[in-house]
Amino acid sequence: MTWRPPANVSQKEIDRLVIIESDKFEREEKSKIEQGMNDEDLTFYEFAQRFLVKTKAEHSASYYEKCRDVVEYSKNEIGKIKLKALTPAIIQNFYNKIDTRKHHIITITPVQNFKDILRANGFKHRFLRYQLNIQEATLDYAYKGKNVSLEWANILVDRTGIPFDTLFIRNDKYVDYAFETNHAIKRVCRTIGSYAKKQRLIQDNYFSADYIDFPNRPKRQIHTLTDEDAVKFYKYLQESNELKISTPIMLALIVGMRRGEISGLQWSDIDFDKKRLMIRRTLTTVKHHGVILKEPKTNTSYRTLTLSDDIINQLKRYREWQLSEIERLGDFYQDNGWVFTQVDGKRCNPSYFTHEMSRLCAEAGVPHCNVHSLRHTAAATMLMSGVSISVVAQRLGHARPSTSTDIYGYVLQTAEASAANATSEYLNSIASKPMVTAAVNELDEATKFREAKAEMQRLGFSDYNEYLDYLEFKRLKEIRKASR
Repeated sequence: MTWRPPANVSQKEIDRLVIIESDKFEREEKSKIEQGMNDEDLTFYEFAQRFLVKTKAEHSASYYEKCRDVVEYSKNEIGKIKLKALTPAIIQNFYNKIDTRKHHIITITPVQNFKDILRANGFKHRFLRYQLNIQEATLDYAYKGKNVSLEWANILVDRTGIPFDTLFIRNDKYVDYAFETNHAIKRVCRTIGSYAKKQRLIQDNYFSADYIDFPNRPKRQIHTLTDEDAVKFYKYLQESNELKISTPIMLALIVGMRRGEISGLQWSDIDFDKKRLMIRRTLTTVKHHGVILKEPKTNTSYRTLTLSDDIINQLKRYREWQLSEIERLGDFYQDNGWVFTQVDGKRCNPSYFTHEMSRLCAEAGVPHCNVHSLRHTAAATMLMSGVSISVVAQRLGHARPSTSTDIYGYVLQTAEASAANATSEYLNSIASKPMVTAAVNELDEATKFREAKAEMQRLGFSDYNEYLDYLEFKRLKEIRKASR
């Protein structure tokens, strides 16, 4: 029932009544929740729904959607079991099942003479595009022999009547889910258990490592460009006239920014005079929500980065190009201060950078890599250049230096080996000229002694200790004089 204020009352009185009704509603809802929490028959799924309500109110949309997926997945496994009936054995069995899951991957590849077959059956490009309404971009991919989605392939087969096997080769394989994917499910379940314990619905959180065996985290396999390919790609970006895409990709390669952080940049975040860039927001794609603006990944992801002259000059070139585009487009362009935008000035979707990487890598003559691989390349380059792991972690926005150590351990080992070789080479170079070094040192000491003796005689000192006392007195006098 909707509350309505009494008629013929002042606005001040209405505001007071609204506050009273709001407090009353809040107390009633809190009472309902507390009563519900005492329900002995609550199943895991029922309690998880209440956890989702709390999560939606207190956390980001991306985290809420992740939790919701986990809750729905657990529904058929442990969802119907009463919360208090869950034992470590039941949960361990559930976790073990998670670790043995397989991911079904379907790859659809056009046959070698795909285009010729379509034409032989009377389906030219224009007819497919405008008469059958086949998506043009994917059709171009298929002409080039690149993989397409099963959904698109089925649409083409349905509208042309050509058998599937005549146009495409289907490959099915089942692979293990990534460790992080499985661990994310367990992490959410552990959080739900922790919340249930705080509500005193269970005595202990049996989802935690105190009761459950967790597999060891495998070493992270990261992909980076080789030194030669990184140099080649960097030069390509510098010489490119496509500033719209070369500039953001350069920020990933040289600065090590995430693609969401690049998309979230505004011109107010860049100080050209001090050569600094502030990361204060990120764009991300969330299921059921589309592209949303959110806070950086962690507190340490809020950071200020010093930029090199090359990056500053690149950003200045890009800004000049963008201003000319704004002038050319006139009212069509909505200038909201975003650095990287769509044609009309709206914020840029992070996936745009991903889609362009294949073309850029091919044109630069380097192996295909994604935007995040460029971030790894930037980190590896910094470490091999002698930058400390703590500084690298700070520039990347890692919560702890140990995160950087875990990811780039192999780079640190290489750098450590280089340091050992450098030390040996330096010591060997000194050892190769021991007599010369000793002779030079002796000559220097002898010269200093003769100069000191001559100075003593000039000042009238016959005792060396008295001369030293005089030098100390003179030094202290100079200090007092300088402090006045």
